[in-house]
Amino acid sequence: MLAGNAFAIILQSDAANYELDDGTGAVTSVIRRLDGKPAITHMSNSYYLLTNQGDIKGSDCQDVVQERQTGENCVQYLCTNPAMPGLRIRKQYFIVN
Repeated sequence: MLAGNAFAIILQSDAANYELDDGTGAVTSVIRRLDGKPAITHMSNSYYLLTNQGDIKGSDCQDVVQERQTGENCVQYLCTNPAMPGLRIRKQYFIVN
């Protein structure tokens, strides 16, 4: 099941709710449905690009959602990151079981 508001998208499975930041496309928390307690309270990804012109380091907290597509139990984001101009980042989240 997919629920959302202006700030978050929540994917729901039988075991947990997965909250996604609708501005960055990042996972912000995972809450167990059994007892409502957090299983994960913070998660982040780092990007390291090694180029001939110099190395670049970025973080998903800097990502900016450009497009969002939702389906049944899934969300896909297309993001940009100011640290990596000219690149796009695709993030897909879906419930498997």
